[in-house]
Amino acid sequence: MRILLVRPRWTVEQQNVCPPQGAMYLAASVRKWVSPVPEISIYHMEKENASLKDFRRRLEQDKPEVIGFSALSAEASGLYLCLKTARKALPRSLIIVGGPHATIFHDKVIERPEVDAVVIGEGEMTFVEFIDRVQSGRDWRDLAGIAYNKNGQAKYNSPREPIKNLDELPYPAYDLIDVPAYSRFRNMNGFLAAWPYMSIFNSRACPFGCINCHSIFGKRFRAQSPQSVMGEIRLLYEKYGVREFHIMDDIFNWDMERAKNICRFIIQSGLKIKIAFPNGVRGDHLDDELLDLLARAGTYHMNFAVETVSPRLQRILRKNLDVTKVRENMKKALEAGIIPATFYMIGFPSETEEEIRQTINFAVNSHALKASFFSVLVYPRTVLYEMAKQSNPDFQVDEEEFKDLHYYRSVFREADPNGPNIPKLIISAYKRFYLRPWRIWKILTMYPKNRNFLRAMFYGLLMTWIGRTWEKWRAKILRIQSALESGNNESKIKKY
Repeated sequence: MRILLVRPRWTVEQQNVCPPQGAMYLAASVRKWVSPVPEISIYHMEKENASLKDFRRRLEQDKPEVIGFSALSAEASGLYLCLKTARKALPRSLIIVGGPHATIFHDKVIERPEVDAVVIGEGEMTFVEFIDRVQSGRDWRDLAGIAYNKNGQAKYNSPREPIKNLDELPYPAYDLIDVPAYSRFRNMNGFLAAWPYMSIFNSRACPFGCINCHSIFGKRFRAQSPQSVMGEIRLLYEKYGVREFHIMDDIFNWDMERAKNICRFIIQSGLKIKIAFPNGVRGDHLDDELLDLLARAGTYHMNFAVETVSPRLQRILRKNLDVTKVRENMKKALEAGIIPATFYMIGFPSETEEEIRQTINFAVNSHALKASFFSVLVYPRTVLYEMAKQSNPDFQVDEEEFKDLHYYRSVFREADPNGPNIPKLIISAYKRFYLRPWRIWKILTMYPKNRNFLRAMFYGLLMTWIGRTWEKWRAKILRIQSALESGNNESKIKKY
């Protein structure tokens, strides 16, 4: 039996190309628990710079009996084009869709005529059972954790319990990807201090209740043991030559003792590695000992997810961050030799220009050396979306394509002619943040100087001085290209 796992091509701006962790976990799980072991491969379209024609050629070459897709909601338009291509190329193959978009918007995905099944929630055990039954010729439609299409009607089975012991999962199938190749692309961290790098994802769920987030993994924190994490790091170091690790956990430092023990294992191993936290840490949940251990283990770059410093908005968003503690920890991180970077979100519903400027002032006067000022994403099926609808009943997101939902477009606030000018405030924030002599000096002395540094500087200047015009046109070109390749008519293309 042949299985092809696909990550679709994006059609949004500012695309990073990161390793397909989800697909690698699925592949490894199938290899471990399905017998006989199917032939399984991964096709990462963005990494391959693949068009829909390239994708069709790959399908016709491999002729997989099962085609699995995983996508974020921002990838939805690309996903749907790929679904059409797959169904036309291989009408008898089973098409199954999972990942964040399919979990939250499963009712929309299962309505697609090309889709046979949708995996809702964590996919490893569901996918293993699905493949085992398909391969052995048994019915799979009663599996927990899926929705399926029966004669044009969506059917939903009981949910599947989250995986309690993550140590039971095999390490991702790193042999199915070209590990060194990912170091050539822009990554979520923005920088590399060593080559090659690899992202690792060792815990699931976030116990906090931020209203702008979807709860993909639930609220009960689950994590690999420090011994298991160290085993994965050693495997990547010794077998694949990895020298930099990007920890992508939603909240790596929730269990501080576990985090400290991981650092202790790395220090005791003697491995000379670099570590970064592109997805951020809970900035007010750090102590001096953990920061010291992180630095000694090789951490050189850490994102602090601040979002807003407005006390009112912190309460509304249910983030309840101790901003004073975050400011102190950024300073301590810098003193320990770790580059502090920060995330901010601009344009929350009801956010005033005064509150926006309060957040920008905090960023400018902080010890952070990098700041990302994102427009607020108001995703459907979040509490924030309901709040936005109450504020503006006419506000609506296209739940078919999600083409306007990315961090460089504030769809909700741009629709308010009397509100703050979000794009202008963001560009001003970047200029104020970076045009400070002490920060420029620290960036030049602390950041690793290599092609990644030069590329990041280029994109930083592009975003700061030219704005988002160039990126918007790039996105339009990608959408038109995809529409042409899929055979869409002229009226479909004109809307882009």
